[in-house]
Amino acid sequence: STQSTWGETEYGPGILTIQVPAAENLRTEDNHPFAVITVGDQQRRTRAVPHTSNPEWGGVTHSIPLRCTKELVRIQIWDGQTLPAGITREFLGECFLQLEGPQQLNGTWIYLGPRKGYPKDHQLYITGAVHIIYSVNPEGGQKSD
Repeated sequence: STQSTWGETEYGPGILTIQVPAAENLRTEDNHPFAVITVGDQQRRTRAVPHTSNPEWGGVTHSIPLRCTKELVRIQIWDGQTLPAGITREFLGECFLQLEGPQQLNGTWIYLGPRKGYPKDHQLYITGAVHIIYSVNPEGGQKSD
């Protein structure tokens, strides 16, 4: 395996620092969209923005400890409207980000797709993309350029 300047393997423990500042072209304007970031058993979420298909969540930074810097990050968009008991929250799409060791990405848009493991005919109208800014640093050190 690749050795880093910290004397550990490239895929040792680390910290994911991630922002999800916005999404665009979501399915309908009658949503209150929010994003959920999941890595392993850890979750972070943005606030819900009312009545928009182009939510702007701002520059809130989420720091997530990683057991290994080679992890799969799932970002899901949900409708945050208050619903009557027993009504399921509306799913608006998801995307995945494969982390591959220490790295930094100053911003990219990733298209949203249907929910993995669910029938596609229940999710025909997934549209839009989500903006992601992130970095992965080894535990106890900053990635050098």
